[in-house]
Amino acid sequence: MNIQTANRMNFKAKYIQPTYVKKLDESGLKYIPEKLSFVKLDKNSFSDVSAITAVAKMWRSRLIEEVASTLEKFLTGVYRTLSYDAYAITTQKKNFQKLDPKKIVCVIDASPELKDKRDIFVYDFEVMPELQRGQKNAAYQKVGKGTIESLKCLCDRITLKSLYSATGFYEANGFKLVNKDKLIYRWER
Repeated sequence: MNIQTANRMNFKAKYIQPTYVKKLDESGLKYIPEKLSFVKLDKNSFSDVSAITAVAKMWRSRLIEEVASTLEKFLTGVYRTLSYDAYAITTQKKNFQKLDPKKIVCVIDASPELKDKRDIFVYDFEVMPELQRGQKNAAYQKVGKGTIESLKCLCDRITLKSLYSATGFYEANGFKLVNKDKLIYRWER
């Protein structure tokens, strides 16, 4: 990433609320409740864009590379008026002016619907590969569920396009299939 930073103010990610997950205890035998931080990324923050770019490299994720690219376009002024938000779940508890990419466990990018800002369309939603379902002795569990619950607190309606492999996850979290051919799911309050 090669971003010109001259005459740019540096903002920070905004803490929104806790996200509840399960953390492997010190014994490594059971999971206990844990609060992580649900933050809204600042698309005008060099630090936030750099953190997501680093996450994309660490996770080797094309989806997160696209999120980083979109954020970079806002930062450099290529995009100015598009309605777009990106969020992260992080184990970081403070100092959100400098997100630590090694502590980010989930990234979401979404766009508020034009008619109602409390309705969003989720474009990308990815949990750190080591924490995805089925990983034995993962440091955290239920990151995806915790993320969905945090989004539900912000919105009245969430629409997204699912991967076939994730349809059961969304259905278990209250989403209804609204377009079978395109695997579009929706949750409404």
